[in-house]
Amino acid sequence: MRNIAALLTVLSGSAVLGSGPVVLSGRSLLPVPTEYRRTEAFAGISGETLILAGGRSFAADRSLDAADAVFALSLADGTWTRTASRLPQIVWGGLSVTYNNEVFCIGGTDGVQCHDDVFRIKWSNGRPTITPLPALPAPRAYLSGAVLNDVLYVAGGIQRPEEAEPQHTFWALDLSAAEDDQAWQMLTPWPDSGRWDAIAVVQEDSLFLIGGSRSRDAGPLRSGFRFTPHAGDSAGTWHPIADLPQPVAAAVSVALGQSHLAIVGGRRGSETSGSAEVLAYHIVTDTWVARGALESASRLGAVGVSWQETTLLVGGSAGRNQLAQNVLQLEPVPPQSRFGWIGWSIVTVYFAALLTIGWYFSKREQSTDEFFYAGRRVPWWAAGLSVIGTHISAISFIAIPGVAFATDWVRLTNSLMYSVVLPIVIVVFVPFYCRLRVATAYEYLERRFNVAVRLLGSTLFIFYQLLRVGVVVYLPALVLAAVTGADIVACIAAMSLVSIVYTVMGGIEAVIWSDVLQVFVLVGGALLSLGIMISLVGGVEQMISISNAAGKFHIVNPGWDASELVLWVMIVGPLFLDIGPYVTDQSIVQRYLTTKDEKQAAAGLWMNLVVNIPLAFLFFGIGSALFAFCKSFPEQIAVGKNDEVYPWFIVQQMPPVLSGLVIAGVFAASMSSLDSSMNSVATVIVSDFFRRFRPRVEDHVCLRLARWITVATGIFGSGIAVLLARTEMGAIWDTLRGMIGFTGGALLGVFLLGGLTHRANGPGTLVGLPAGVVAAVLAAAVTNVSFMLYGAIGAMVCVIVGYLTSLFTPTSEQDLTGLTVWTMRRGSSPSASRYRNDRS
Repeated sequence: MRNIAALLTVLSGSAVLGSGPVVLSGRSLLPVPTEYRRTEAFAGISGETLILAGGRSFAADRSLDAADAVFALSLADGTWTRTASRLPQIVWGGLSVTYNNEVFCIGGTDGVQCHDDVFRIKWSNGRPTITPLPALPAPRAYLSGAVLNDVLYVAGGIQRPEEAEPQHTFWALDLSAAEDDQAWQMLTPWPDSGRWDAIAVVQEDSLFLIGGSRSRDAGPLRSGFRFTPHAGDSAGTWHPIADLPQPVAAAVSVALGQSHLAIVGGRRGSETSGSAEVLAYHIVTDTWVARGALESASRLGAVGVSWQETTLLVGGSAGRNQLAQNVLQLEPVPPQSRFGWIGWSIVTVYFAALLTIGWYFSKREQSTDEFFYAGRRVPWWAAGLSVIGTHISAISFIAIPGVAFATDWVRLTNSLMYSVVLPIVIVVFVPFYCRLRVATAYEYLERRFNVAVRLLGSTLFIFYQLLRVGVVVYLPALVLAAVTGADIVACIAAMSLVSIVYTVMGGIEAVIWSDVLQVFVLVGGALLSLGIMISLVGGVEQMISISNAAGKFHIVNPGWDASELVLWVMIVGPLFLDIGPYVTDQSIVQRYLTTKDEKQAAAGLWMNLVVNIPLAFLFFGIGSALFAFCKSFPEQIAVGKNDEVYPWFIVQQMPPVLSGLVIAGVFAASMSSLDSSMNSVATVIVSDFFRRFRPRVEDHVCLRLARWITVATGIFGSGIAVLLARTEMGAIWDTLRGMIGFTGGALLGVFLLGGLTHRANGPGTLVGLPAGVVAAVLAAAVTNVSFMLYGAIGAMVCVIVGYLTSLFTPTSEQDLTGLTVWTMRRGSSPSASRYRNDRS
């Protein structure tokens, strides 16, 4: 153990643990004419127009200090306009929030009294339209707030201009409700005292209230709180967050990536001018760190407005009687990748190894039996590792540590359910495929039901794979491009080209052995990275202590709420979600068919069970260790998504050779998903369609067709991935992929009908399948049931509807020997297993 610890210390010594880089850059976007310069104004964006309204001016000519004027800046051509519209009164020091293409203006003061007015401004037909909204429960100025889940939250502020003590109030207005039903709701405020000029920002479904002042005479505060609404309710729970490194008030917040936010400008301590120092807060690790200085953003009284993934700093004063002369654009600064020529050399060698595997096995690929099933000579352990490799896709390798880093171990139950799922698959379903010697999983459906059910199952599989294949390339390429500095299209092209070449050359045998190589590389890299993380944070005990204090080892959520990831949901949901691929997915079933016999296929799956659970603990452990590392070194957390934290650690903190090998493995993991899809789609099209309806066609014709289909599938997938990378289709694609995923549970229901019942027939199954799909879609659309249960709902509705329909539809006599769990024993008498069924 001492030798291992020493080795890890040496390895981690190559890590660069210096000060964190800056996270924001600022550049002057547009100058502001003298007569339009304001501080403490309302500001927001409607359409392509920046609206600036109210506010104060320090100009000597008080005629310019028209604090009820409305100005407009066209972001398209950069021209300023002073509109003819006026606010309801002279006002400054209010709150402005951009929501749904409108600027919401709340409260404010005219120096004599504070106001309770709330109105929204929308730019349409070249002019602003001002619409009143329900007034605040009481007048407020210098208040804080933001919109979260369509609810406008307003906190604190002062009630009278001369007031010494700020208010301790927290109000909410549901903006999604009909206008006649909108009313302010009084909620429980944060567990502290009143504050004004605090910073409010929304990040990760929470509202953060940071800093501010407890009185007009006191200095700024260092404390802050996090408010998380309850599901389906604007009320929620407050929790304190870590204190700021220095007191802050009247600053602007900027949301960065998925889990970072930055504080710029504002008052710091006793300073009377805006601060240039940028403070970054990471909401997962609850840590603050100074991340450079931004002199151009040292303003007081400015408003931050989100625009095109940047933040516009509008108005404010750079010093006493010095109004800001421009609109400043704040942009996140991406971290600099340390993935250099050594890493790319390793990736190149790895790609060459995959191509060599394809070339080596190309000598055997002279028939479809070789191309699709490797002559059924793959050893059980290689088939088992290949199934593991298919499950450990690049998405999983990146996402599981990311989830454990950001949340806890609740989803580990999903992986533990393999101990229930795999024995069922081995005992019940593997015999169907191995004893019947089917070409595809869907050939079983024809033998059990009819050709229509087979073709429907095959079509659903092909459709899903063609849609999925682009995602399994695009999502890892997105992360790999970010952490390596490579162009995302180049990453997609490289992965697709290498995958197509070695899959076309070596068929399923090249796919399986590349999976075996990938498993060893990824698992080895995961173990090394875990060891380095533990070494950097000071050992296993320190890692466990840090993670445990933050609740990262929490596994079980008690309760019966079907909308939450409670224990019963995490048992029932994965039971169907995990069984599905092992039964209905040709890319998995095909692994069984490459082994010598049923015994070999079962042995591969038993090994899958033995290896999968320790791997789950490994990947969740990496997430916890990653949290401990980031908690200990918050300046090293890259700004981005939680899924990118682990790849950034690999690139930034591991030695170049090791990081190159692991990143190459991540490339290969993505390619493993792609090659499996290509080969299985080719198998299904040739076996279930072409050869099914042209049984006398020569084998070499089928082999040539299979290779062309493999190429076409790879090109289609890479094209989809490039399209996703170059367009704004991400949200649409996520929705479409989710809808296609609803078919998985219903398709499992079809196999359950076939394998577990005597009476189910073809017509009944053809009714049950769409019923299961509709049920899963409705569960997602009209209920708040957890997504983990969609597969279970689809499967059970398919089984129930399909079985009941079968009772009332015509049947014909069929020999079910070997086709159900009740009749699959070797030597079963056909006469003893005749049941009425449909074969039409």
